[in-house]
Amino acid sequence: GLAGERDSGRFWAALAGDVHPPWVALLDRAVLASAGARWLLNLTRVLASAGALWIAANLVRRHLGLARVYVCIAALHPVVFMYAGAARWYPFLFLAHALRALSIWGPAPGRARSGALFATGSALGMAASYVEPPFVLLDLVWLHLRSAGQPHARRNLGWIALLSLAALVGSRFASPIAAAHASVAYGQFHPVLSQMVTWLVLGVAGEAALPFPFPLLGLAVAAAAALGFATLVRKPGSRPYALFLASNALVWLCVAPFGIWHPRYSLEVWLALTLMVGAALAGRSRWRVLAWLASAQLLMALALTLLGRGFYKADLNRLDSASCSVLRDAGAQDLVVAPYPGLAELVARTCAPP
Repeated sequence: GLAGERDSGRFWAALAGDVHPPWVALLDRAVLASAGARWLLNLTRVLASAGALWIAANLVRRHLGLARVYVCIAALHPVVFMYAGAARWYPFLFLAHALRALSIWGPAPGRARSGALFATGSALGMAASYVEPPFVLLDLVWLHLRSAGQPHARRNLGWIALLSLAALVGSRFASPIAAAHASVAYGQFHPVLSQMVTWLVLGVAGEAALPFPFPLLGLAVAAAAALGFATLVRKPGSRPYALFLASNALVWLCVAPFGIWHPRYSLEVWLALTLMVGAALAGRSRWRVLAWLASAQLLMALALTLLGRGFYKADLNRLDSASCSVLRDAGAQDLVVAPYPGLAELVARTCAPP
């Protein structure tokens, strides 16, 4: 894998051609260099996602009135379950957004400790993904709204905004390959609306690719989530936090056409979606049957995830002679990068010379 590449020149050359910040790859390289165990790469992601879920569980209990167990169950959404521990950058972005949510929706928004959480979340988010700036701006708006009527907090807002924006700019331009990434990222500014549809459909359906008529159950997921959201918005106590979750999902929908086409990038959206289904189940609406159908769809998608088949692009997990020929035809100086350590090991086993 790239994290284990000892040649610095090849390491940086590979990162320069990939439109992601280098900081997560550098972290992985440091972990492998110090411990030499690949499972630690996944452990760091599991810990990041666990921290995000712990924060979400407490905020959901406080602001939506749902027990913490709802967040634990919502984490079984197939996309969250599959990618929360993946050796990529998604879990770190998941934690970054949770830290800022805690800053906004904690007991003292705008105070020094809250501001430190917000700035830390901004720095971590930008270190994980270049998609972060619009989310930081959205969260600054919510922090401003939450700090209304608190003079001490209003005085700190300027510093929090300044530190957060400095973290965004610093993470971006401190990168040794900032110039190379500027040219690579330019191609992302041409929106492809079909990517928005892909992101939405795969996320709602739990990345399941089932034969007709089972995909229609995805409509039940969307309807049940809308029902749960409407239930929460009607209650003054839960309305602000429910609107916050909805605004976050809306920003993800807007950035999806710009290369953010897969639902694995936005783990908190699918956690929130499943929470809305849970809110519909907990309610007394006559449309509660929709929530049960939605739960059946998500459970089927989870089963397919555990079985490793029947989900979107499942064929990518299969290797054949044509796949191995790509490696055999590569020159001795070429560096072939696999996005996951498990995939790299599978390729090494399957394509090893006899």
